[in-house]
Amino acid sequence: MSDTATFLEKVRSSLEKLVTLDIQTVVGHLTPESLQSASLTYAPESKILLTRVNLLAGDSVTVFPPEFLTDEYTALRTFHMDQVKDGHAIIQGNIAALEKLLALVQTRLQ
Repeated sequence: MSDTATFLEKVRSSLEKLVTLDIQTVVGHLTPESLQSASLTYAPESKILLTRVNLLAGDSVTVFPPEFLTDEYTALRTFHMDQVKDGHAIIQGNIAALEKLLALVQTRLQ
């Protein structure tokens, strides 16, 4: 496989993997080990607000710890939902940039 074909395959693969958007808002602490790794892990007592969106199907799930549904945490829930909106915009921008890059490469190959 040529370098160009390999590159195109990597771009296509990246587009296919952009199916799930996970937004996590965590109240708590990271484990010390996660500071040295690519994936974050949280201390057991941490509370996590999670929204997972399937971008192809349009399905989404948001999970809040029950105590975060009180008025005391309104600002935190609002912050989380703002992050979800921002996440959607970032993903859409990334997809558009990858599509433009792929089109540019294909045009140059012709």
